[in-house]
Amino acid sequence: MSHEILNINDSDISLVSDGSVSYQDQGFIFIDKKDIAIGKEALKKWRIFPKNIINDYWSNLSDDKYKSLDFANYSPAHLISFHLKEIKKSLRNDHSLTVVYPPYMNAKQLSLFLGIANACDITIQAFVQSPVAATRRKYIDSKLVHLDLHLHGMSVSVMKNNQDSSIDESLIIGKCGLIELNKAWAEMISSAFIAKLRFDPFHSAKSDQILYDNLDDWVLSALNNDQVEVEIDFRNQSSSIFIDSPEFHKAVKSNYRLLVNKLRSIFTKDDFPVIQVSDQVARLPGIISTLESSFSCKIVILDDLEIEMGATRCLNNDLLSDNPLNKKSLEFDNSPLEIDQYKLQSFHGNKPTHILFGYEIYKISESPIVIGTMPSDENRFIKIESDAPGISREHFSIFIKDDICIIRDLSRYGTFLNKERIKNETVLQIGDSLSIGSPVKEFILISEGNF
Repeated sequence: MSHEILNINDSDISLVSDGSVSYQDQGFIFIDKKDIAIGKEALKKWRIFPKNIINDYWSNLSDDKYKSLDFANYSPAHLISFHLKEIKKSLRNDHSLTVVYPPYMNAKQLSLFLGIANACDITIQAFVQSPVAATRRKYIDSKLVHLDLHLHGMSVSVMKNNQDSSIDESLIIGKCGLIELNKAWAEMISSAFIAKLRFDPFHSAKSDQILYDNLDDWVLSALNNDQVEVEIDFRNQSSSIFIDSPEFHKAVKSNYRLLVNKLRSIFTKDDFPVIQVSDQVARLPGIISTLESSFSCKIVILDDLEIEMGATRCLNNDLLSDNPLNKKSLEFDNSPLEIDQYKLQSFHGNKPTHILFGYEIYKISESPIVIGTMPSDENRFIKIESDAPGISREHFSIFIKDDICIIRDLSRYGTFLNKERIKNETVLQIGDSLSIGSPVKEFILISEGNF
């Protein structure tokens, strides 16, 4: 019996046999009264017939039928069945599968997926979470976070610092998915065409489709070249412009900022961060430089197929069972690595010196400022009105230590840094926003140069 690996990440569904890819596509389906098209064939119709496209059936797997009249006869389970039948064409006759699944899928969805696979006569021996498969070594005394890209978000998985590969917690950042990023790049390209040639690719569904058909190649070109030539052939006329590659990074900076804010809420001042990124994430223009400029950390870029190859650790005597196993941990198969004193960046040139609340400015020093409704007279403090809901008597404190500006949450209600709830002590930067209570009380971190 041959064993194969199926990665069901909806942005890059891949079937791997003997170390090579035998099937690769995205989670798109086109449906009308006459036709069903899957993956690349559906993508070719997306911008022309958007109402006939579904791309959330992997991330929202259930047997509940769609409410839209166009898809009222289908549920996500139906569509996954169609997709699995397409994948089955690339499977060997004597196959057995290890399925690598993304963090957004839960136990109920895996059970439903198994039932669909059985109905398609596909044999599954094991399930394994993709961050677990991807993580093949221990990083000594470090906090490891795994990043992966999906159609509707980017997953952030905090790995446990154990003797095996396992997940502590996972979350999804919604506006950092491939569809959202592609939209930002397409809008940037359209604006460049309008500015330079007064030609709007979005004006026609067909030219819009041509833009999206070529988008992957242009984004990839931006990684390797100073400029990208963008050419659209439409109505027997070729329109071509050059776009500086940094514009591709600039177009998605606000999306990347959501990721950075989430990571900053995860890492504390004492962590030695290791950020492990899938090859898909690494191919996003500007993402690595954004991480490097936001944190002093070790960045590990996974090779193509490394997640799938990591899943081969499931191949052991346990898989002789008739019931598929859900492997939530795997032994490391690479030597441990010690990181040389990587810490969250102190940002000496980006360290705030004051906190702004309302129209008042307060200096930050080594002596903590305590913010709350009844702070102790022993401390420097900013007092909030006592009837403010969701605010503790001593809610949080801010101070300088080792030339770093630090916030310490003291409350049971939570303190939010750039709208993300912090954990323990976290490093602050100029321009950060802190919020507490409801209605929200906002504090802005500034430097002397701001006033």
